[in-house]
Amino acid sequence: MPPSRCCKLLCSQLILPKKKKSAIADDLNLWHDDLRRVHLLTNDLAVNEFHLGCANDTEALTAFDGRDKREKALWVFHARDKLFRDVELHLAFQAKAMGNTGRSTALNQVWI
Repeated sequence: MPPSRCCKLLCSQLILPKKKKSAIADDLNLWHDDLRRVHLLTNDLAVNEFHLGCANDTEALTAFDGRDKREKALWVFHARDKLFRDVELHLAFQAKAMGNTGRSTALNQVWI
């Protein structure tokens, strides 16, 4: 189900003023966008960049122990937002610099 349809469906079930429903729908759309960004960085390249960016950060390295790629990306998004954005931009630049190789990858969909 597309996120916009999901938001409309959820908000239609709420008994709230129209302004509050609109605010909730906007928040849900932002939440969906954030989760999409995290999902795009749940790959080996991004996780390696996260580890490099946190090489001297014992809290981050401890948090990474026992977590899979998805959990690491979500943790970095939440706890180290600047690192997340830096990795996002770096991988987007790499994807753009490689040009059209005939392969469609998730990295080619990351926006700058």
